[in-house]
Amino acid sequence: MKLLTVVLVTAVLLSQSFAELENAVLEDSDCSPNGDLSDRQDAWESLKKRNGTLQYMVRSSYTSGKWGDGTLLCSSGAKYSNSEEEHTGVWVTAVRLNGTVETFADNITVTRSNGSSTWNTIEKQGITRVTKYELLFSDATTCELYKIIMQLFGTERSGYQLWVDDNSKDNVSSCCLSALATRTNRTFVTYEKEACQEMEDFWEEMTQKET
Repeated sequence: MKLLTVVLVTAVLLSQSFAELENAVLEDSDCSPNGDLSDRQDAWESLKKRNGTLQYMVRSSYTSGKWGDGTLLCSSGAKYSNSEEEHTGVWVTAVRLNGTVETFADNITVTRSNGSSTWNTIEKQGITRVTKYELLFSDATTCELYKIIMQLFGTERSGYQLWVDDNSKDNVSSCCLSALATRTNRTFVTYEKEACQEMEDFWEEMTQKET
């Protein structure tokens, strides 16, 4: 009888464990940058949904985002859509430069690239080092992971940037971080709260002026 009880209890525990494992797999699949994620790779829909939302670049695979003195650039900005028919908009960005906050406004066009059926790539016009941002993954609520194409000393290079909405930048979800980690083991932290306080103050002041 005792043996039967042990077997039954073990069976129940195993059943619960498998159920928990199955749920974990399902939860992980929601975060996985693999598989059919076309709805999370639509840069145009993401742009419209986040229209005017302030974001910070919190991780990069190719730069520490620091000047020689160790000062963080604190790259940040907001995208705005202006033509549904032509898939165009403006990307306003800001960085810390020479002790001040400098802003830039670049016209952007969202295109299809690499055989994608969705509008997955943001192309910047004008004089800019990074020219293309291919949206690889978005959790639909807080972050966007881009594969970027840049011109460096006349040579085309690629890398990754993880951008996170302002209200999530101090607590980046594991979902967003794992999306980056599956693609590269070389990452730099490009946002730190204390180091980027000047940038936060800048955007807060800009918001107050608009209102």
